[in-house]
Amino acid sequence: MKIFWTLLALGLVALLLIAPNALWLSRSSAVVRNTGVEAIDLRLVIVDETDQVIEAGTLAPGESKFLWIDPIGEATLAVEVLDGSAWKRHCGEYIEAGMYRVEITAQVPDVVTCQTELPGLDRLLVLDYLR
Repeated sequence: MKIFWTLLALGLVALLLIAPNALWLSRSSAVVRNTGVEAIDLRLVIVDETDQVIEAGTLAPGESKFLWIDPIGEATLAVEVLDGSAWKRHCGEYIEAGMYRVEITAQVPDVVTCQTELPGLDRLLVLDYLR
């Protein structure tokens, strides 16, 4: 009987860790990281029926931020970095309203990379969210 309760408890813990991934079925997200040595100002721009600007704010060196993104249907995600008084646009990632995760790495205003994936079960939303 003790084995049954132990297995049940382990199953519930696994379910609690994996269940939030179901949010990716209805929503998309982005994780923005500053890998540079200076603070950097960032914002995301969702280009679809009406452009949406999502302020990521100022990220300190080594800091990262998790953001929900809500495009309407098919859209393009761009990243803008403040360079002096002008915003420099980078990337052009295809996204949809659900299941997309974009990982954005910024080092300086001219060095920004983006990688898009459909996470499913290959990563845990809880870990992204807690960063």
